[in-house]
Amino acid sequence: MLVIKVFTSETSDDGPYSSFILEGDHTLLVSKHLKEYENLLSEHQFMRIHNGYLINLKKVKKYINSQGGYLIMDNDLQVNISPKKKRMILSRL
Repeated sequence: MLVIKVFTSETSDDGPYSSFILEGDHTLLVSKHLKEYENLLSEHQFMRIHNGYLINLKKVKKYINSQGGYLIMDNDLQVNISPKKKRMILSRL
């Protein structure tokens, strides 16, 4: 069984594309809206934290409470948190 662990996803302005950053910093471009992946992965420790980001909660290294709040992921990527979703995110970390 091949398991791909999705790290984070960022949407594209060019259309229904999502760019997934996988473990090992490999990138995969797929032609679906982020919402479709949000629905598929919500039961598997993934959470939409911003309009442009879907993250794997297991890969969060730490939360920084400045500049509106953001997360540091295992690969040191900084990901902004939507102010509307901040309380829900913090309750799941």
